[in-house]
Amino acid sequence: MKFSFAAILLLASSAEAIKLKSQAQMEAEITAMSMNTNMHQVSLREKTLLKTYLQVDMNEFLQQKMDSEMFANVDEN
Repeated sequence: MKFSFAAILLLASSAEAIKLKSQAQMEAEITAMSMNTNMHQVSLREKTLLKTYLQVDMNEFLQQKMDSEMFANVDEN
């Protein structure tokens, strides 16, 4: 009887160890997913920022081009 009780206790403790290991694995996976999500958000923000910079640069370029063409024949005198 003591032997079967010890076996049940050992089985229960190994099942608990497996459960804890699975919980630790799940926590690691959640952390990894969270990091992936954060990196994805950073990547999206970087792309948005680059797009904004390109739009500003393009607007400045076009404005300068229009100004130079518009005032090309105007004398300063």
